[in-house]
Amino acid sequence: ERWLIVGCQVPAVLLLYNLQSVQLQHALQLPEDMFGISQVHLLPDSTSAAVLTVDGCISFLDTQSGAITGQLQLTFPGCRASSFSTDPRANSMAVVCSDGLLRVYDLSVVRAKQQGLWQTQPVQKLQQSQLQQLPAGTGSLASRQGTTNSCSIGDGSRKHQQQVLSEVQNMPLKQPKVQQKAKPAAAAARQAPGPLHIKPLHAAFAGLQHRKLQEILMVYGEFPARYRSLIWEYLLHLPHNSTAFTLLQNKGMHAAFKNIHQQLCLLGSRSTLAVRLQSCLSQLAHWCPLFGEVGFLPRFTFPFVKLFGTMMETTFEVAATLLLNWCKGWFELFPNAPLPLLRRFLLMLAHHDQELGSHLQSLGLPLLQQLWEQLSGALSDLLPSQQDWLVLWDHCLAAPAGPCFMYKLLASYLIRQRRLLLAVRDEQQLTQLFESRPAVDIQQLVQQAYKLQETTPHYAVVGSITLTPLPSVPAGSASYPAFNEYPVGSIELQEMQRRRIQEAEDALIRRRQVTTTYIDVCS
Repeated sequence: ERWLIVGCQVPAVLLLYNLQSVQLQHALQLPEDMFGISQVHLLPDSTSAAVLTVDGCISFLDTQSGAITGQLQLTFPGCRASSFSTDPRANSMAVVCSDGLLRVYDLSVVRAKQQGLWQTQPVQKLQQSQLQQLPAGTGSLASRQGTTNSCSIGDGSRKHQQQVLSEVQNMPLKQPKVQQKAKPAAAAARQAPGPLHIKPLHAAFAGLQHRKLQEILMVYGEFPARYRSLIWEYLLHLPHNSTAFTLLQNKGMHAAFKNIHQQLCLLGSRSTLAVRLQSCLSQLAHWCPLFGEVGFLPRFTFPFVKLFGTMMETTFEVAATLLLNWCKGWFELFPNAPLPLLRRFLLMLAHHDQELGSHLQSLGLPLLQQLWEQLSGALSDLLPSQQDWLVLWDHCLAAPAGPCFMYKLLASYLIRQRRLLLAVRDEQQLTQLFESRPAVDIQQLVQQAYKLQETTPHYAVVGSITLTPLPSVPAGSASYPAFNEYPVGSIELQEMQRRRIQEAEDALIRRRQVTTTYIDVCS
């Protein structure tokens, strides 16, 4: 689960949102003796939160059950907490104090001394309808988000100076006190909170955030591994249509992917990865019959299933978005490979490197088959390591050029293997070259792809230049919007052939069972 926690000043209220459903889970109204919230931090277990109130007190709350599990109060005269931060596992807490000192607390000591000394204090849970009855002046102050993992933080603390690990001396920061005038009753009435709504991100602001991510990517060469899945979700504008996804999920396993673990040599039909892949493929096939017959779909989807893990809804929507955009034009000649698109790619390559392009065109169909093999595997067979593949797709998703940048990356790879490719004379050598996965500097490959993008004329562009996100569906809608950019007659023929093969296999199994039974009886 993913949660977003929002702290409000007056009155002191915590709002807990579920980011999967983008809905308010509930609100927690803190006791009257706890003043407005100035900072809130969701701890790694995503069920506990550390809250700093304006009186300088740090409290620990269980956001699910609605209870104060502990409290950290400074034991130094006239000292109060101004802000705090925890390490990623919440083993230590650094507190900036009003006396100019930074105190670091060992939370394991805090928890040990907390046991048996603090009585859990319940707080009032509020639903969205009850928030309308709160007094005027409710304002959002701070928010934090987090994800569930195996780490947990349980309790708060009492007043023990031994809990301090270190102090950092600093000059006290004196801020002038600003007296705020009381607002007229009419103005307060106008600010009374109504029902909560999550507004969609403004288009200009979303574009700004996209540019910031691109700048980060160009500076560091890749996105942080810890936030990669979140960034990919944002770049793809996933709608998180939970109702429609649940309906697809409830349809169960699709017949086309019954033995998918055998195709990819996974560890058993009930291994976690095999089950997740089977589930994602089945949902795609239930959504659109085409994807039940696409032979390369398991290879294309597998790396993304492995990356997103237990987030099944996200995995499905990522795969669907990629198929609609990065795979645009792949299904027009189904079940055949998109040969016109591949030949256009070779023309683009010849524009940048005429000698290499002409040589590859002379190899004919075997070369086109190898290109299709790499594209239909989401370029995962090109690179020797998964980390290089992740970096490649960081740029593939964030590039300003849009989905067509994937073809620039493939062209860049071929140009960087120029010497080896020019030495290829037949199909066997070509196959051996691609299977050997020659080493390549991923950052140099990406930089060359950007140069190709700048110098590619519009008429030579391959693929889509704009991203069309998976559209949101109305609440309670029965399904995702239909996808029908494929020859329907070919799919019907494929389904008939698959059913005929399945019936023949079932008949063969029955005959074997009858033969085995007959032999047992005779013996």
